[in-house]
Amino acid sequence: DGLMLTAQAKIEIKSPEALKVASRSQVYRLLALGFRLPTEESLQFIRNGGFSQELQEAAQGLPYSFSIPGSLGQGLALDAKGLETIYMNQFEVGGEYGPPCSLYEGSYGRVRTRLMAELLSFYHLFGLRLVQEKGRELPDHLVLELEFMHYLTFKEARLQEEGKERKAYLEGERDFLKWHLVDFTSAIAKRMGVHSSAYGLLWYR
Repeated sequence: DGLMLTAQAKIEIKSPEALKVASRSQVYRLLALGFRLPTEESLQFIRNGGFSQELQEAAQGLPYSFSIPGSLGQGLALDAKGLETIYMNQFEVGGEYGPPCSLYEGSYGRVRTRLMAELLSFYHLFGLRLVQEKGRELPDHLVLELEFMHYLTFKEARLQEEGKERKAYLEGERDFLKWHLVDFTSAIAKRMGVHSSAYGLLWYR
């Protein structure tokens, strides 16, 4: 949302190195889904175990250990409306100081205008443009940043499979993680721990 980020094309990947990159791309895609406002469709995917299964499969293809705790929402008893209420109370609705755990990077000490310009420069550099539609998230939302990494790794996997130069995407991933996602996700994890996230408990029970 907000940017046309998700890589929709499908490619056949056979080389072991490209498969490792494709697994990373899948992990980013699924993590983005996990932090998106829940819908009936996404809840069904989560509840029936599809989300957990796909993430487990993607994790097995990574060249390093990736621990996945809990059931990841499998068998969740809440309906979409109930889960949406918990999501909103956790990530969107707040008092004077905002929600308990904001999913916007600008909520964690960065100068918002400078941050937005930096993120848009990243997105534009790789051919992505802001989608101006009501209800779309801003460029610093966690879902968009995860989808951006999904996009970069998807492109890298394709180039790796085709034996083409992929340096620009590798450098883009490295820099985006270093300057944005590593500190951002660490701050979110800390905030969720402090506030005993009800949303997190549902996912990782």
